[in-house]
Amino acid sequence: MQPALHRLILLGMQLCSHPPGKPNASLSNKRRLKSFIAKVKGHYGSRIASKALEHVEDGSASIMESLTYMILALPIALGGYGLKGIKLNHEMKLSSEGANRLEQRRCIIDLYYKSEKVAVEYESYAFHSSPYEQGRSMIRAAVLERQGIIVMPLSTIQLYDKKLCKDFALNLASRLGKRIQIRTGKFDEMHESVRTLLPRRNVAERG
Repeated sequence: MQPALHRLILLGMQLCSHPPGKPNASLSNKRRLKSFIAKVKGHYGSRIASKALEHVEDGSASIMESLTYMILALPIALGGYGLKGIKLNHEMKLSSEGANRLEQRRCIIDLYYKSEKVAVEYESYAFHSSPYEQGRSMIRAAVLERQGIIVMPLSTIQLYDKKLCKDFALNLASRLGKRIQIRTGKFDEMHESVRTLLPRRNVAERG
């Protein structure tokens, strides 16, 4: 039941995904999916689909962002770290100084805790391995931090290594002023179920 639920959550995230700043390019969104499920209420699969939709959010730009969201934000009972409140691909207006530094007026933050002003930036190997991209990421982080935003980069290596990922989640929780309290014996099983959805490492590193 739970592995199927995790797959449905990921499917919902992908159906509601779109390139940053282009919501009209998504195949669907949470509102439309909710309306469809309401119309087929009572049919086979509608109950679990409705349960999965509770944990779906609009705006992911990739399967890796969707899975990062699931690992960080799903309830502990479902194998996530329970750090809810994420806004996916939040568009941030830059100060005039920041706009000059980055040569753009706005930037997109991968996963953003708006009230706490904490940004999680997923840094895939494919797009952040060159010296140019690494340098630009550092400048971008500095610009955001000048605007009072804490930037926490999350690499593919950290995401795929269970211990490193847990360390990241604990550090993130501290930044958010929260505590991760795992009080269910099912967490490990559920967490592993989410992690089985991660693409093969070599595939993830290509994008």
